[in-house]
Amino acid sequence: MNNWKMSSLRIATIFSLLMVALGGCGSKDGKKTPKGNDPVIDLSSFHQVCEKPDRPGRTPAPKLEDYNPKLLSSSELKEFLAVKTGAKQIKVASYNFYNHFDYLHDIESVKGKKEHKRDYTWLPIDNWKLEMCDLFNRPGSFYHRQCRTTDYSEEKFELKSRQLSHAIDLLGDKPDVLAVQEIENTIAANSFKGVSGSDDYVMTTSPDKRGLDVAIFFETEKLKLIDSEEYVVQEKDLFTTKPTRNLLRANFKVLNSSNPNAILSVIAVHWPSLGNSNDKREAAAKRVQEIVGLEKQKHGANVSFVALGDFNTKPDPKIDRNPVREYLMCKNWDHRMVDAQDAFEALKLPERNAMPRATQWYFIQNVWERLDRILVSENMASENGDFQLVPESFRINSAEDVMTELEIVKAPNGRWSFREDNPDLKGEVKKVYVPYDSNFNALTADEAGYSDHMAIQVLLNVK
Repeated sequence: MNNWKMSSLRIATIFSLLMVALGGCGSKDGKKTPKGNDPVIDLSSFHQVCEKPDRPGRTPAPKLEDYNPKLLSSSELKEFLAVKTGAKQIKVASYNFYNHFDYLHDIESVKGKKEHKRDYTWLPIDNWKLEMCDLFNRPGSFYHRQCRTTDYSEEKFELKSRQLSHAIDLLGDKPDVLAVQEIENTIAANSFKGVSGSDDYVMTTSPDKRGLDVAIFFETEKLKLIDSEEYVVQEKDLFTTKPTRNLLRANFKVLNSSNPNAILSVIAVHWPSLGNSNDKREAAAKRVQEIVGLEKQKHGANVSFVALGDFNTKPDPKIDRNPVREYLMCKNWDHRMVDAQDAFEALKLPERNAMPRATQWYFIQNVWERLDRILVSENMASENGDFQLVPESFRINSAEDVMTELEIVKAPNGRWSFREDNPDLKGEVKKVYVPYDSNFNALTADEAGYSDHMAIQVLLNVK
């Protein structure tokens, strides 16, 4: 091809990408799902927020010193984390896969127009990729450097799937339901399904600009999928220029339940990140309330709910509301939910400090963040429903394989950074034991890492 033609093609491509970046996505009313709910229903009637807000300050962030990785021996920790599932039990789990992209560029159809997904970091290096890295990342930023230096490939992609599968294996018996976040598409889902031996899955096709989705993997020995649906999160103009991940609902018939009409409704979430305003997470919380309300209208007392995933919500005095507690755990809400970790913490088991008691470590502030949660219908915390929470079975996967020890150094401005990145920086130095993050250039399991999150799990007794 002539040079001028090649230049014209690149200019046209870049122009189209910029137009997509500037454009909106989806309807503005935020009241219709991809498959469409009955437009006559006033979904706002399902919304409920606590009259007396549960301020974030009442739930302090877990302290770094609470976590004692040496509390148990290696064998004791492995046994503690590997929870066995009984014949009349369902294991539910959640894991943020942390950028499980394939190695191919995705172009999806959005309202009849082609949309290039911003998956450039996870492509093999070539001139076009480098141009895209420069176009969509601030020069000199972490993401810019990561994009320009990651030379992804099929081999590295398949290694990532195997690493994630190994992390789930450390949970003991395979989860009957596994909600995952940050998974790109069916190529990535099929890769994980193949190496993990999972029976089946459902997943979203979200308008997220990077192309990340949510999926629910499930086992068919105890569960039969009734139906599933994904739901766009939209409210006014909040998501016009930056749409977020869809919510995913899957209803299951539990085959060994004494109630033949019992339905376990699983809602998988990946709420807007903490870099977004809190009202976006409130919009996601209200969307969950809508889903629960609609399913309750259809199925009445026969349906019980599990909402799980990365809620991206933490205690922070700068945030006016905590959407998890003030919407989904609100005492005023007819379908109030209970946090499985809260129920576990109330038991005060001596082994609890063998786990970090939070699911992600934020290195800049050197704090643990409880972003990932498993919420269940309130009647699961009693003996009134078809399913019963087993709080002592809650686990955060802090197995030795998925953790690593690092040195961090504190700069004069109070921000922490990795010692190996700033060897000349003078300041306080600490050693921390934290999640073994992914290395997307690695070719061996020892160097590849896993995720910047840790998986969580809990058991439900089936009546």
